[in-house]
Amino acid sequence: MTYNLRLALLCIFAFTSAGFSYQSAAWQKAGSGIYEPAVVKLAVHPRDPSIIFAATDKTLYQSSDGGKHYRSVFQAPGGFQGINDIYIDPLQPRGIYAATDAGLYASSDAGNHWQRTYYSSDEQSRECLALLRAGETLYLGTGRGLFYKPVEGKDWVSVGNELSRKAVNHIAAGGRFIYFATDDAVYDLDRKTSGYSRIFTAGSARGTAVDESENVSESAEETPPPLVRFIRVAADDDTTIYIATARGIYLSGDSGRHWRILGNPPVDLETLNAFVILGEEEDRRLLVGTKRGAFLFDDGRWTPVYQGMETNAMNDLVKDARGRVYAATDRGVFYLSSGQAFSPFPSEDHLGNEPTVQQVHRWAIDYAEVSPDKIKNWRALAGKRALLPDLSVGLDRAEGELYHWDTGQNPDNLLKGRDLLNWDVSLSWDLGDLIWSTDQTAIDSRSKLMVELREDVLDQVTRLYFERRRLQAELAAVDSSEPPVQFDKQLRIDELTALLDAFTGGEFSRRLVPMEEAKK
Repeated sequence: MTYNLRLALLCIFAFTSAGFSYQSAAWQKAGSGIYEPAVVKLAVHPRDPSIIFAATDKTLYQSSDGGKHYRSVFQAPGGFQGINDIYIDPLQPRGIYAATDAGLYASSDAGNHWQRTYYSSDEQSRECLALLRAGETLYLGTGRGLFYKPVEGKDWVSVGNELSRKAVNHIAAGGRFIYFATDDAVYDLDRKTSGYSRIFTAGSARGTAVDESENVSESAEETPPPLVRFIRVAADDDTTIYIATARGIYLSGDSGRHWRILGNPPVDLETLNAFVILGEEEDRRLLVGTKRGAFLFDDGRWTPVYQGMETNAMNDLVKDARGRVYAATDRGVFYLSSGQAFSPFPSEDHLGNEPTVQQVHRWAIDYAEVSPDKIKNWRALAGKRALLPDLSVGLDRAEGELYHWDTGQNPDNLLKGRDLLNWDVSLSWDLGDLIWSTDQTAIDSRSKLMVELREDVLDQVTRLYFERRRLQAELAAVDSSEPPVQFDKQLRIDELTALLDAFTGGEFSRRLVPMEEAKK
């Protein structure tokens, strides 16, 4: 057993022994019928978990069999750019809304027919970001303020306070209060008094929470960079609220009047794109999705949940009534079912003489031309450049008569004179470059970009490599009497092999040794 295999087994035992069912689960890919690679939004029907909506930048798809198969149900006309939110009316199960950059679209027959119910000539106001129904009122968050209207009404009305001048990115309901998240703060609406209050403020330098509610100020203020990412209300307790920001995740147990920050996440939350609450009361946990993968927060600890996932880039996470979690990623839709244990890795005899992950890393680095030696070589050459002079060569032609009369003899003669040329060579050195070269600044910038690209490449390659190994283990354990299962797993292995070839320029397949040859 090689060192790499021992390390993989150690990681598996470490995660599976943590005592949480989702840690012993594996992501599974689903969603045939979606033709774009990246899925940006998901929504599960609150009454029928077999109905799922998935959105790409161009199209809204619907599944009626729990996400196995999808069909296209909506495409916005004109200069359409993206779907920002999918909302299913909890009181009218056939009512579906799509909040897009081109306005708000609604369907009253489960997605078969659509009409635009909100539009603005102003580009920011036209950008619809979030929607929520509270009683008989619809609340719409746009790139330029919050609007509302009766469910059966036609005209949208601005709220007229500070929320009418800010982008409202997320809306959530919790018992007596409705919560609205802007780039830098969270506000609530008291349904009894119809009053708005600011309950959370994220500073531009660091995330901060206000302990007491403040009245909404009518004075204009400069909008800081976006910090508030999501707001979520616990399903079993509408006084428990979570706010995810770029500086941390905050929890309130009294409807947002007091806050405390949770343990430090293992990744930069500026890349956070998704957030769901799992469990209830004392068993409550958080699952967040970032550009660096999915992470579970349980009992003060953060744990990566990556088994079976081909990519890091999480765009959305949703949970259905049965507890199943769905993930929208740049590689399609995946779902996570609890209680699904890790499959044990097979022995070397079953895997054949395959490349190690370190070898695949080297091939991917070489193919992408992101080797650290490249930067080191640039720096060395930049230092030696000062030893080489700047060479300048000049050539001048002497002015004078090329033809002239020679009067020394009789008769006079017309003679051709000599063509005089002057040339020079000069060499110059800038000895200051021996101490510091201005090329170093450009190299530093290129080095930063190269490191980021190398990290992305290696991260993707690592996930693909071990996902392929896991499927090989599952294929080896499948009974020969189940040809459809064998075919499906072999097809996925071939797909992952092709993806690894894409990262290594085909080197991965060229170095593979078939199992039959490895056993000889």
